[in-house]
Amino acid sequence: MKYTNAQGKVYYTPNQDVDALQDTLSGLPHLSSTTDKTLDLVLTYSPNMQFILTDNEKRIFLAQRYCYLGRIDDWINLGIPSSLSVLVERYLKHLGEGSFFDLW
Repeated sequence: MKYTNAQGKVYYTPNQDVDALQDTLSGLPHLSSTTDKTLDLVLTYSPNMQFILTDNEKRIFLAQRYCYLGRIDDWINLGIPSSLSVLVERYLKHLGEGSFFDLW
């Protein structure tokens, strides 16, 4: 899921294991036909990656990921600013993966 604001794009990911919830809900006869609606009601999301517009004229963005180290709990910069398409290709594939936490 993504949310666009005036400065760029913020990408949110579910806080829960969506596959496990789907399996559980689909196994319950009275909820199996409404699994997607039920998921919409129970899932919560957190911002995990954002792309901040740093040069409006050249359309240059800075990629950031959210850091969950406890003492930081803030956005950290990833690499150098570039076009949105380059940054998206380089970093979005890491959302929801263990490699996300290796990005600095």
